[in-house]
Amino acid sequence: MRRIGARGEGKWQRISWEEAIDEIAAKLAEIKDKFVPEALATTRGTLRTHEEYRTRFMNLFGSPNQLGHSRICMGARSAIGDIIAGRFSNFAIRESTQCIVLLGVEPLVSRPWVAKTMRDANKRGAKLIVLDPRETRSARMADLC
Repeated sequence: MRRIGARGEGKWQRISWEEAIDEIAAKLAEIKDKFVPEALATTRGTLRTHEEYRTRFMNLFGSPNQLGHSRICMGARSAIGDIIAGRFSNFAIRESTQCIVLLGVEPLVSRPWVAKTMRDANKRGAKLIVLDPRETRSARMADLC
């Protein structure tokens, strides 16, 4: 669909795939010529597919500006886990858990299902250790922080 009205008016015109691809290609060429390839950036969320196509497209276009969850979340978290603990430690709180260590994470905000499991384990007697430069809610309920 091609917008034919002002943004927000909801006026659209049906066009063919060929027209759409040609218009998109022309707009991308304009961005690349008028500015630089680095003017284009892409992002995505967690667990999206076809990453290899987006990466290949951006490489061919000439822009390194790709941002995804691994660059801001999982990748850094995994690397730090490897450095500190020798592996990426996922949340695995079980009935037999006796000690929980939170390393720069606040499950009471970011992972409610983990927070419930953590609180339940704490009520059963599991000790909570929090390593975080921030004063978090988890740190306030910790046995050691």
